[in-house]
Amino acid sequence: MKVVQLVQLEVEGEEYEGHVEDPKTVAQIQKASDAYEKALEGLHAVLEEAGVNRVYRDSPAPKVAAGSKKKTASGPETSDVRAWAISQGVSVPDRGRLKDWLYEAYEKKVSGAALKALVAEHQGD
Repeated sequence: MKVVQLVQLEVEGEEYEGHVEDPKTVAQIQKASDAYEKALEGLHAVLEEAGVNRVYRDSPAPKVAAGSKKKTASGPETSDVRAWAISQGVSVPDRGRLKDWLYEAYEKKVSGAALKALVAEHQGD
């Protein structure tokens, strides 16, 4: 018998997934992920304390070298959906997975009152 663990994580809009056999490697991944999250929280706290605010742009995120972005299994890239949502005035987290309805709205090019209705419908999801 062979036991493997499925590792899935998203880092700054890029999704990673793979099967890992070595429990020590799984522990290393978890430890590194926890350290990253803690450091990011610390950075956000320092920026907030210093009065440095995040900049939201109307245009999509800057281009990344070809092949360096991960696509979702069956749809658009998370970073593209996040940039679109922000440009539409929809509040989304800076990182992590987005709700499925956002991907659908992005693909259908929903905007205006229809988008506001969707946001209201899914508030608290």
